[in-house]
Amino acid sequence: MHLSPTNKSTFRQKERPSYGALAVVLMVAFLSASTTPGWSQATPIQTGASDTSFAAVPENRRFRILLRMIKAGVTDEAERLLKATPFTNKHAQNRTLFLNGLIAKSRGDYDLAEKNFRTVLANNPKLTMVRAELAHTLFLAKKDDGAKHHLQLLSEAAPTPEAAKQFDRFIDAIDARRPWKLSAYASMAPSTNFNNGTTRRTILIGGLPFTVDANSRVKSGIGYRGGANASYTFHPGKDLSLIVGAGVNFTEYAGKTFDDRIVSQNVSVVRKYKSGQVSLGMTASQRWSGAKEFILEVGPQVTITHKINQKVRVFTKFRHLRTKFKIADYRNGGTSTADFRFSYGISADTVLYALIGGQRTGTRRNYLDFWSGYGGLALYKELPFGITYYGEGKVTKKYFDGDFPLLGKPQRDTRFNFNASITKRDFSMFGLAPRIEYSYTKSTSNSAFSRYSSHGLNLSLTKAF
Repeated sequence: MHLSPTNKSTFRQKERPSYGALAVVLMVAFLSASTTPGWSQATPIQTGASDTSFAAVPENRRFRILLRMIKAGVTDEAERLLKATPFTNKHAQNRTLFLNGLIAKSRGDYDLAEKNFRTVLANNPKLTMVRAELAHTLFLAKKDDGAKHHLQLLSEAAPTPEAAKQFDRFIDAIDARRPWKLSAYASMAPSTNFNNGTTRRTILIGGLPFTVDANSRVKSGIGYRGGANASYTFHPGKDLSLIVGAGVNFTEYAGKTFDDRIVSQNVSVVRKYKSGQVSLGMTASQRWSGAKEFILEVGPQVTITHKINQKVRVFTKFRHLRTKFKIADYRNGGTSTADFRFSYGISADTVLYALIGGQRTGTRRNYLDFWSGYGGLALYKELPFGITYYGEGKVTKKYFDGDFPLLGKPQRDTRFNFNASITKRDFSMFGLAPRIEYSYTKSTSNSAFSRYSSHGLNLSLTKAF
């Protein structure tokens, strides 16, 4: 009997029916793992042979026999043969860990299975079948963030549209069984210039020197960031969802001048279709910036996730926010943004991104009104030794409308941003993997106040690994 992962009753079953629902996906991954030497081709199950005759079978074939025995539920005999006739060739360690992981998974020892699969992927992240088994193990253990992370990678790199749909259905099933979503984070944030201040103490305006205010000069130090976010999803109809959420986020450095606290709320209606989904919603935030400033923002947003073809997907967000400042009311106005993020799944361990977007901000002062646009590239790459790398580079151009006071002409800015993170995915504490993020910003401008550079670090933990 075939069980569809979109059926909620599936998740009340034990491991056996859940495994049946993923069997097609795992078989596709198994047969398509061209980067996995000796891990494909079906072989009839052979049992009852002596250990001596089994040891005489070539290792590639022995591996396939043991794999099919475990899939068929003959785990005790497979475990005995694996111990009696260990592998010795160059794939020995990975094959042994993988088969022992499958045995542990079949017995419900998901922690041991996860450990084995992660160790194999740390050695070789290109092993698609191992990743599929890890995703299913995390799914069974209800470690949803990790399961979704690997299912999305598998979907983007799936060899056929049918295989991608199977992975996508499991992602939908995870979302359906967990209407509540809770997340929290806390991290240290060292920075060489956390206020984006200039290094100059004086600037020349009209040939005369002016002293730069202390709060506008470069500030360095170690800060703290943290927050929590929660959402609940209602399902009023097929392929239709209503999502409500709220969050609290803060950044704190020495003194109150540079403290930042944001409380946000959002509600959206999500409609899924054959190649993606559309979300229509409203978002609002209340921000306490520094010692006195309070900023209120509210407005609509539209997000679209669409699969262009088997390898390429695009995430699009359109948003318009009305902004109101308590003190700097001359900044009151509105901001419209459009962001596009294209992803290309090269393989299950490598994803390339193209980033493009624009913004229009209007205020009560025309010299503060501006147009901006950006473009960039990003790369997600899993490396050996359990290292995951993500790097992103962007260039942003900003053009102001009116002549800036004392500058005598409109301000023009160019900003370069580079962010990189490294995650140790085969090491976890309480189900979280350590991540270190580095950021670099360089801003050039015809205004001395907007020329600056900064380096920053962020130490955090993540569930999506």
